[in-house]
Amino acid sequence: MKYIFSILVVLMAFKFIFYSPETPRTIGTNTNTEEKRKSDLLEFGLLAPHSLMENKILGDWGNEWWKWAYSFSDENSPIRDTTGKLSTLGQHGNIWFLAGSYSTNPIKREVIIPLGKSIFFPIINSITTIEDGGTCKETIEDVNNNFNGQNLYIEINGVELNNVQQHFEISQSCFSPFSNQNKTHISLGYWIAITSLPIGEHILKFGGTIGNFKQDITYKITIVDKTSESLDIK
Repeated sequence: MKYIFSILVVLMAFKFIFYSPETPRTIGTNTNTEEKRKSDLLEFGLLAPHSLMENKILGDWGNEWWKWAYSFSDENSPIRDTTGKLSTLGQHGNIWFLAGSYSTNPIKREVIIPLGKSIFFPIINSITTIEDGGTCKETIEDVNNNFNGQNLYIEINGVELNNVQQHFEISQSCFSPFSNQNKTHISLGYWIAITSLPIGEHILKFGGTIGNFKQDITYKITIVDKTSESLDIK
């Protein structure tokens, strides 16, 4: 009887080891395979560099981001916000802007975003004024050759994006983010567009350096169904 019991224990252990259910797959979990990493990034809807988004090239969406960023007072600026409580300000249409920061300190924010929004944000970016006597074309060519971000990174749910330098985008047209000024500007930087984050919580990390400026941002993003009554941070 003792031997029969021992055999049963061994058989049960064998069944547990070889027939235990697989761990559910989590979208965005990092693995050692390049194919899996690329597959996860595609599931997030990461757009390739220089793509069109709603019939506008990403470099010119940088113009729109700066108009959004400069439309707030210092007290109500999502860029100066350190918690995410101001992240919903000024959002409209199908594109949702995430803020970088004017500070070099690490920033952690939480934001709730409706399902179906394309998320657009700078890993690190800048704006250049067209000097008196200069032209838009000349300035674009000049800054295009002199903007060099370092230590660039972006991570979505633990999945790292390689070749971040390829996501350099520059305005194709000049613009004015200030209604009370006649000067025009050019937007440039490393920009990311994510078009299909699924419902649920996601962790987005990004940053880099340009000159003496450093950006280190972490977002906890919660994607909710469009019918949710509130988009307030909880």
